[in-house]
Amino acid sequence: MNEQLSVLRDPRARAYLAEVHVAVAAVDPAAADGIMREIADHLREAAAEPGFDLDRTIAELGDPALIAAGVDAPAPRPAGFADSAAGVIVTVLALTVGTWWTFVIGWIVGVGLLWSSRRWLRTEKVIGTAAWPLAALAAASGGVFGGFWSAGFGALVVIPLAVGAWLLVQGLRAPRTAPAARPLVEARTGPGAWLERRPACAVAIAGPAIAALGAVVVALVGGHPAPLVAVPVVAALALVATLTVVWLSRSWEPADKGVITGLLALTVVAGAAAWAAAVDAGTAGTMCAGTECTPVVSVRTDVVVTIAAPALIPALLACAVLLGARFRAAGAPPRTPRTRVAIAVVIGGMTLGGAGFALLVLAQALAAPGLFAAAVGALAVWAAAIIAVWRSDAWTGLDAALATVVLPALAVVPLILPRGYSAPAGDGANPLLPGELGGFGSPGETALLWGVFAAASVVVAIWMAVRALPSGARRRRGGPALRAARARDRHRGAASPVAARIVGAAGLVAVVAYAAVAAVQILVWNPLAAVPGATLAEISGTLDATGETFDAPMVLGILAVGPMLALAPLILAWRNAVSALGAAASVCLIIAAGALGYFAASFGPGMSLADAYGISGADYAPWGRVLILVSAAALVGAAACGVLALRRARGATMEG
Repeated sequence: MNEQLSVLRDPRARAYLAEVHVAVAAVDPAAADGIMREIADHLREAAAEPGFDLDRTIAELGDPALIAAGVDAPAPRPAGFADSAAGVIVTVLALTVGTWWTFVIGWIVGVGLLWSSRRWLRTEKVIGTAAWPLAALAAASGGVFGGFWSAGFGALVVIPLAVGAWLLVQGLRAPRTAPAARPLVEARTGPGAWLERRPACAVAIAGPAIAALGAVVVALVGGHPAPLVAVPVVAALALVATLTVVWLSRSWEPADKGVITGLLALTVVAGAAAWAAAVDAGTAGTMCAGTECTPVVSVRTDVVVTIAAPALIPALLACAVLLGARFRAAGAPPRTPRTRVAIAVVIGGMTLGGAGFALLVLAQALAAPGLFAAAVGALAVWAAAIIAVWRSDAWTGLDAALATVVLPALAVVPLILPRGYSAPAGDGANPLLPGELGGFGSPGETALLWGVFAAASVVVAIWMAVRALPSGARRRRGGPALRAARARDRHRGAASPVAARIVGAAGLVAVVAYAAVAAVQILVWNPLAAVPGATLAEISGTLDATGETFDAPMVLGILAVGPMLALAPLILAWRNAVSALGAAASVCLIIAAGALGYFAASFGPGMSLADAYGISGADYAPWGRVLILVSAAALVGAAACGVLALRRARGATMEG
């Protein structure tokens, strides 16, 4: 066992693996990591045999150039309309103007053209795909927290337009391919050898961790600034140490170093602003004793929280994740295998730690130091889990990106909205929002916040659990065969009738729940929120007196279409006519279309309220916006199912 573990630490084995990785990456970057892992497994197995000789084994494996020569280069596909300059322009128009005029339809067309084109890299495609859903999320969040027209509607125009302009510039260049895989970092000798080892990564991450801890200490302690001056000084020195290690080490690429430097500069500016504002707000005149007068100064903890939560902590969090995810130890593969237990621990940490984003939003809105401290602790757990995801071969880069951006994206809008920007205070008559509404932080708003973040966390956790591939599932075969086997393992059970039936049944329940919430929102919650202090009977009487009506049968009839459509995936799954992936895609599309059904069902009652009471016909209770967010998430899920189906079909074609 010791021989198996120590063979890969031998400089000769590390050098050979590095040469193989570089040679294969020049032919097919996607195959480099897999082939290097196969050779590493072979070396470990050979080390367990009696009479093992490393030099002889390496000689038997052959020259790295010969191994690379045996790798099939990916076959180029013929250029299509999406690869032309006209296709680039149409794609950008669909993702910008198309989303303004046709909403979902324009986005679907644009995303289809975007992913079928070779004009953009994968990172650019992911950003282009996420732009409109994020803009819709910003619009819905702006409505929930007040000021839809100034914040939300502006986001629907600005975000797609900015991303579209960037995609246009990138796409009109010559067609490009994915960048080559990062070569292994060469180990150095001498006193600086540790800079390319894991301790360097730990030292670098310690800087943001110490700075975040310092912010928590200042927020909790407060009081006179003199004893607390040492805290920001220590935090600044820790960040300087991080920056020094990053620039001296070769384990981060130059682009990574530039981004890390920018994030650290942002943290310094945000920290200085928080300290100055807290001290300035805590200055309360002077205190005189005889002829001597001294200023009364203290650090206002609420000011520290309101500035640190939206700026300092997110920058430190992004810096820590980037440091851990992009670090490459000398001679080590970029990603390491994970056991099933490790995968469960990572997903659990990511889900539980994700609560830190909701706590951070609450802490910033309520200026609560205790919530702020709890948020930082939870976010530390989340960051460690996300770093483990990026450094594991159990997930693809797209999976890691999804896990990284979903919860931060949900937290962006409420964090950047200024305090007092939420809806005006009500009188507590709405049973959905008990007590004084008084802006964000009331029981109803808090429940809404936790519900949105909990739903997003569960969806991400399920996705990561389904997509995870434990190390024991690997096949010890040749490069293309190994990748095909891993693809089969990843999607094993996708055609299982039991899995498809479970998905179909769960989808029917989800669609029925969506329709039920929509019905209660339209017929109960929204009227009570629109006319505070009135009962449903009084509202109905006023509508009758003015010749208006809710027309409940029409509302229920429109909303019943969704559950009727959701019966189709369940029936097809029970007849073994659809896979679990197909059933999931169908359910997601039905829930996504539920936004249109909700609009159609709520339009009449909303206009009746508007005509009877002389108010706006828009939603007053927040749950309609939650339904829209759910539909947007379902649309993203349907697109993900489509991408997976295309990749599976392509893989089956290659195997055939």
